[in-house]
Amino acid sequence: METTLGLILLMVVLLGVAFYASRLLIMRGMRQVIRQFRAQGATTPKGAMTAVEMGLVRGSFTDRMFRIRDYRPMALDLLRQADVVKMTGEGRLYLSEEALAQSPVKKFAGIE
Repeated sequence: METTLGLILLMVVLLGVAFYASRLLIMRGMRQVIRQFRAQGATTPKGAMTAVEMGLVRGSFTDRMFRIRDYRPMALDLLRQADVVKMTGEGRLYLSEEALAQSPVKKFAGIE
């Protein structure tokens, strides 16, 4: 009985750690994506770039098998859902500094 309870407790702790770790990695990915948009000057519709040009697309299955998981494409999706990263008519992406300043994403990810 004690070993079963101990195993259940261990599994709950491990699930909590996994959830917290993925959250930290997503937050770091958001900061990296925003830093990359700013560094490449993609902060206006005129300076917008594609996700491929910025290197923010998911790799192929074989690429992902042999590398550490890249959370930046997932972070980009979340930033687009939060309307912080906007899309032009041509499918190019840019960071809206105004939307970022008003978004709760800024506080969540610790973005400056």
